[in-house]
Amino acid sequence: MRKTASFIKKFLKDENGFSMIELMVVIAIIAIIGAVTVPNYLKMINKSKVTSTKNQLEQIRLVLNVKDTLPSSEEGLSSLSDDFQNNKVPKDAWGNDFIYNAPGKDERRYEVISLGADNREGGDGFDADIEIWE
Repeated sequence: MRKTASFIKKFLKDENGFSMIELMVVIAIIAIIGAVTVPNYLKMINKSKVTSTKNQLEQIRLVLNVKDTLPSSEEGLSSLSDDFQNNKVPKDAWGNDFIYNAPGKDERRYEVISLGADNREGGDGFDADIEIWE
């Protein structure tokens, strides 16, 4: 027992903390892990926002498909607020209102569009427009 206690005392007495090199190695390792994981994390977040927006559009499609008379483009989706949960028309995952047109392009009954992450027409990747129509 005495040998163990003396070893601990010696160990604690001789230890002066971390050297600068040890700290730099730890910081470099943390930076490398961050450089690898953060872009993947952001990509997953953007994918989940696209999926969430598609789910919101599907919810809107279900409401519109049971209506005998669709609201006009001027009335917009807000006229259907009673048909949605909490009496609110859902927004896309980026917090923007959906664009609703009735009738839609190419003789469609309606179309509902999210402008994507950039909130502008067109775009590629996560900035691309997401739309539904009938």
